[in-house]
Formats: sequence, C-alpha cells, structure tokens
Amino acid sequence: MWIQNRIQFKNPIVKMMEDEYGAAVVIDELNDITWEPVDVDDPYRGMAARAMSIPFNGANTRRVQHLQDLARRYRIDGAINPCHWGCRQGTGSRVLWARG
Repeated sequence: MWIQNRIQFKNPIVKMMEDEYGAAVVIDELNDITWEPVDVDDPYRGMAARAMSIPFNGANTRRVQHLQDLARRYRIDGAINPCHWGCRQGTGSRVLWARG
C-alpha cells in the first residue's frame, strides 16, 4: 500500500518492486473513496461534507484508522510512504501509524 498517493513522475520503483521482489501495490490511500454522492439540490453542503469526509482532514487518529482499515481490507503486508521530511501533511502523523 502506498501511504498518501503514488509517486506522480516516471520512476523505476514499481517495476523494480514487481520484478525483484514480487511485490504489487494494490491500493493507495488517496484513491479510496471515502465520501457519499453530492446532493445536486444542495451542492455546496454536499461538497463541504465531501471535503470533510477525507481522512486527511480532521484528527490524525481518523487517518490512522483509515489506513488500518485499508490494510485489513486489502490484506496488506507492507506500506510505503514516499513523503519527504518537509511535507507536514504527509509526515506529521507518520509516527502514529509507524507504531500502530
């Protein structure tokens, strides 16, 4: 599982993982749908509810719970977080799931 999203530029990492280690990335955190459809009769409230439903928003414990749920649902053996140390959004709660 990729934590956050997959690396968005051409790189050899996924092919290397597949060829050398027999690994496969089956899910990434940001491609899991966590929201309900937006009510077309009340779109602003629906878009606000959608934004608030994303596990990145809110308490870190909610995000950790989401990662744990993904790991169980997809039977994850390992996770990769390709986030650099300066990214507050990505690394701020890393210590929580590293211990969880």
